[in-house]
Amino acid sequence: MLELNYAIERRHLTAYHNATKARVSQLARPQWWMNRRAQSVLVVALIAVVALAFDQTLALTTGSHLNIGSAVAGFLAGYMAFFLSLWLRYLADREIVCSENGLTLSARTTTLNKDELITRGRQAEARYSWALFEDVTSHPDILVLWSDPGGGVIIPRSAFANANAEAEFLALIRQSIASAKQA
Repeated sequence: MLELNYAIERRHLTAYHNATKARVSQLARPQWWMNRRAQSVLVVALIAVVALAFDQTLALTTGSHLNIGSAVAGFLAGYMAFFLSLWLRYLADREIVCSENGLTLSARTTTLNKDELITRGRQAEARYSWALFEDVTSHPDILVLWSDPGGGVIIPRSAFANANAEAEFLALIRQSIASAKQA
């Protein structure tokens, strides 16, 4: 039996978000529109279509044509302002998603035994059979025990005294998952 004591911090949630996004993108079936180059071409094409439509509307209503450079610059500025506002909203919202004294960011203890992983925190306890987990991966601030393609249990790497303790933990987790799959 192994026991870890730690607290999840906001930076761990950010690391988990990034790990989940990376894992899901690797597992996802590639679609042509998910390619960054294809997205860039689509954005440029959209800008061109909107600018031409605006130019034609302007020509029909006023009799003069639009300076295409100004139209593209205006569209790009609006496009960037839109995404900047989304990003600023995300930054503001992520601060209120989890309260400092709530379940997610509270201190917790994780216990590993031969049958399951048990996580105990403030007012909650979760038991996970080893058969539930697909894999465990290491990321800059966290380890993730994946139970779904986009979800799992996170353990901060700071919970370990040193790199050897973390390596032993990972070996034990991998062995437990493999044993459960064979059973």
